[in-house]
Amino acid sequence: PTPGAEEPAELPAVELCELPKKIEDLEETLFKLLLAEWQGTEKEFMKDSRELFAWHRAHLADFRSGLHGLQRRFVEFLQRPDDKQSQIDDFVQKFNAFSEEYPDMRRQDRTKEELHQRVDDIHGRLETEI
Repeated sequence: PTPGAEEPAELPAVELCELPKKIEDLEETLFKLLLAEWQGTEKEFMKDSRELFAWHRAHLADFRSGLHGLQRRFVEFLQRPDDKQSQIDDFVQKFNAFSEEYPDMRRQDRTKEELHQRVDDIHGRLETEI
């Protein structure tokens, strides 16, 4: 023992014949304590599990409605009216008309450059619309 330290209280001696009864009393007390702890833990676990599953269901519902809205807006975007196809049709019609009217000019380098420039122009217009 260190100087100034209290000496532990001495426990009463237990006879060997009293030992089973003492252990039984301790086991009953310990059993009740552990049972109460287990029941409290189980109750808390069930409450938290229900809360977690409710949150998960709400999260899935929010996600599904958001996903549905996103899909709906995307379909609306794809179906929006525009004139891109009419621009392309007009370009092709003019190109074909030029080719039929002046077939020999298509072989000239200056004509090829002009036609390439027109393709670049329509490409630029369509790209800005997208």
